[in-house]
Amino acid sequence: MPGADRSAGESPRLPHRAGGDRSRDRAASGGARGRGHGAGVRARGHAAGSLCGGAGGTGGPGGRGADAAACDAARVHQTPNGKIDRRALPPPDGAPAGDSSGFVAARTPVEEVLGEIWAELLGVEQVGAEDNFFELGGHSLLAASAIHRMRSAGLAADLRTLFATPTLAELAAAVRADAGIVNVPPNRIPPACDTITPEMLPLVQLTPDDIARIVGAVPGGAANIQDIYPLTPLQEGILFHHLMASEGDPYLLERLLSFDSRAQLEAYLQALRAVIDRHDILRTAVQWEGLPEPVQVVWRHASLGVEEVTLDSIGDVAQQL
Repeated sequence: MPGADRSAGESPRLPHRAGGDRSRDRAASGGARGRGHGAGVRARGHAAGSLCGGAGGTGGPGGRGADAAACDAARVHQTPNGKIDRRALPPPDGAPAGDSSGFVAARTPVEEVLGEIWAELLGVEQVGAEDNFFELGGHSLLAASAIHRMRSAGLAADLRTLFATPTLAELAAAVRADAGIVNVPPNRIPPACDTITPEMLPLVQLTPDDIARIVGAVPGGAANIQDIYPLTPLQEGILFHHLMASEGDPYLLERLLSFDSRAQLEAYLQALRAVIDRHDILRTAVQWEGLPEPVQVVWRHASLGVEEVTLDSIGDVAQQL
């Protein structure tokens, strides 16, 4: 479609013509649009080539205009995730002297702390009050790291706050030092404790009867209880789906493994026992029946149950299990 190609190539330069028949120009441009989707695609590609480094670049005595120079700069100055680093671009012609960068230094202690966190995390030399986290190269994974470092510095915020207020000044105004930080009291249940009282449970309000009901459901009784506290919002959702499920448990996953020898099986089981002993969450049970609210009960010791069955040598092993 030669006619469409010529129209597509000319259309980006139509606004720059000093004279000529405007109606003819409009007809040429409209002809490219009227020859189907393919012509439109070629028009966009040709336009990009003429604006970024092509021989037919507009403006300028050297055959390369300001648009081409800007495209070259955009290729060089990019953030780590491939976006244009606007602060690193050269100032446009005619920009006022001394106001080319637009950098505004941090003005408050919170902004200074945030600026240090962002600079280290994003790999930039300095961060100003008006800088945008995502324009500097941030993304969702780095945002999670930023929130973690903020909390370590005593600044309470969540991912939603960072996405809603992505500039340094906005985020600093949205958070407050030590705001929302929960001071978790030390564990008040001593080892080998045979009686647990409500005063030992500062994170949950339970009566002696509630505690007795919990202790009665734990193997080993009170001596095997390390702590009792409420469920997190995520755990409440898991419990809800568990109670609503008519068959099975949506959060219960099954996996079939095979071992070449009995020694390998025993080594695997020993490793699982070590992990269970190390992590409290793997020794945590959820109890809710007869209680004012569901609670998680951390056991001091939880055994790994192993059941051995004899399989028929004829037939599918997985189906027999």
